[in-house]
Amino acid sequence: MKNDPDYKKNQIDSHKTWREQNPGYWKKYRQRHPEYVKSNRRLQKKRDKTRRNQAFAKMDALKNELPVKAGSYYIFSGEEMDLAKMDASHRKIFIIPYS
Repeated sequence: MKNDPDYKKNQIDSHKTWREQNPGYWKKYRQRHPEYVKSNRRLQKKRDKTRRNQAFAKMDALKNELPVKAGSYYIFSGEEMDLAKMDASHRKIFIIPYS
């Protein structure tokens, strides 16, 4: 059922219809259940902290370990992998380690 696109669309439509028929439900629910709000905030802070501790876009993710050695390399696109072509387009790049 999870992979059935019709089922998924039906669920989305059903939830949308329910929200339209019950405007303000969650706001009222939170007002009537302050302990739920408190618990949810505490758990959300914990989830946020867990996400922050993951290596998403860290600038120092490589930790000074380059995946390739310093030197010069030729870069070819996947279409140009026929190395016997004399006119294959290629670019030479240089990898220079930083300290």
